[in-house]
Amino acid sequence: MRWIALILLVAVIAVAAALYGMMTGEGEDDPLRVVAAGGGGSSAESARPVPDWTAMLERHTPPQPGSAVAFTDGQGQPVSLADFKGKGVVVNLWATWCGPCVREMPSLDRLQAAVADDGIQVVAVSSDREGLLKVAPFLAQHRLYRLPPYLDPKGDFTRSLAGRGLPRTYLINAAGEIAASYIGPAEWDDPALVAAVRELAR
Repeated sequence: MRWIALILLVAVIAVAAALYGMMTGEGEDDPLRVVAAGGGGSSAESARPVPDWTAMLERHTPPQPGSAVAFTDGQGQPVSLADFKGKGVVVNLWATWCGPCVREMPSLDRLQAAVADDGIQVVAVSSDREGLLKVAPFLAQHRLYRLPPYLDPKGDFTRSLAGRGLPRTYLINAAGEIAASYIGPAEWDDPALVAAVRELAR
C-alpha cells in the first residue's frame, strides 16, 4: 500500500506544479504567445523595406523628342503634347483591363493633387477600344476626379512612344521633350517620385 500512497503523492505534486505554472506563466514557450507579444506577427511586415520607386525611372540625357501623334479628350477633340507646351506633363498610358494600371491610378490622382501648384499636368491616356463609354464610368467609380479622360482607342499615340506593355509613364518637360520614362506600375505619390516629377517635368 505504501507504493500507492507514493504514486498519489507524486500525482498531487505534479498537479500542483502545473497549476502554479498556469497561474504564473513560468516555463511557457508557446510560439503563438511569442508572436502575439511581438505585435501579432506583423513585425516582419513592418520591417519590410519600402521600394525605391525611382530606381526604375529612366532619365533621358539629353531629353528625347515627344510624340506628335494626337489622342482625344473627353469631348472627342484631338489633343497632342504640343497643346501642353510650356508646362510639365506626366503622360501615363493605361487601360481599364490592365490590373497594374488600375492599381496605380489612385496614386496618379494623388500625384496630380501634389503637383498642381507646380503647373504640372497628369495626362492619363486610355487605350480602351470602347473609349469614353468605358473610361468615364471607371474614373467616376474609383473617384479619380483629378484625372480627366484622355482616349487613344486605336492605340496610335500609345505606339508612337518608345516601350512595350502597360502601364508606361513619361515625364515631359516644358519644351515638350521626354525627360524620363517609367515602365511598369509605381506609387506615384511616393515622396521620392513626386520630387523626381517636379525636377524633370518642368
